[in-house]
Amino acid sequence: MHGELDIVYDMLRTLEEAEGIKIDLLLCYGDFQVGDLSSLSSVPYPFDTALRERRQRHMIKNRESSARLRARKQQIGRARRKHNCSWTSMPSFEKESALQFAAEQI
Repeated sequence: MHGELDIVYDMLRTLEEAEGIKIDLLLCYGDFQVGDLSSLSSVPYPFDTALRERRQRHMIKNRESSARLRARKQQIGRARRKHNCSWTSMPSFEKESALQFAAEQI
């Protein structure tokens, strides 16, 4: 069907006229090759520069927050392994120490 869409559309028009029907939908499956790649360019970014910058700052904050959370979880894991116990059964001073240490690492 490569390069034959115009032929297909003509056949559909002919079929509509001959049968007295209206075809509302044509599904075409497969790969379509385009000679001019500029037609495949993405839709221009709909946001203005200020919104884009705000979005980037938000992504950076999320990344930093995730790094802090990972550091906290790692320190808690170290403390649990050190005492060979669960977080709930760990002495409270160790919990505070682990959380404080994790906060200082970021």
